[in-house]
Parts: sequence; C-alpha cells; structure tokens
Amino acid sequence: MVVASHLLPKMDAAESFEPACYFADGRRGYSVKYMRRQELLTDVLRQYERYIRMITNSKHNLYLFDKKNEET
Repeated sequence: MVVASHLLPKMDAAESFEPACYFADGRRGYSVKYMRRQELLTDVLRQYERYIRMITNSKHNLYLFDKKNEET
C-alpha cells in the first residue's frame, strides 16, 4: 500500500499487487514475492533457457496463440 502523501496523486481505492509467476500453458505458477533481484533475474533466465530447449527439441510441438484474438 502506498504511504499517504500530498505529493502523490489521489487514489479512490486502495490497491495491492502480488508479484507472481504464471504460465500461459496451464502449469501452476509461483510467488516471487520474497525473491531478491538477483534471484528473480536467475529465475527468468532459467525459464527462458527451458523454453529455448523445448522449442529446439523435435519431441515438443509448441503452438503459439493469442487468446485475445482467438476465434470462439
């Protein structure tokens, strides 16, 4: 929650945000709330490396799609 200050813009309602990792393919995400900066960067790179290994492996057929523009 933001500390009340006359220098900040006025807010109508209090909002809180929870940093979390999520996956579009349905796998369960996880909280990154208590990760330090270096740990978070390492995690992002590890997930990216995993993705690169999967797309270069012919055993995996990855389909990329945009849910927003998906036909119903």
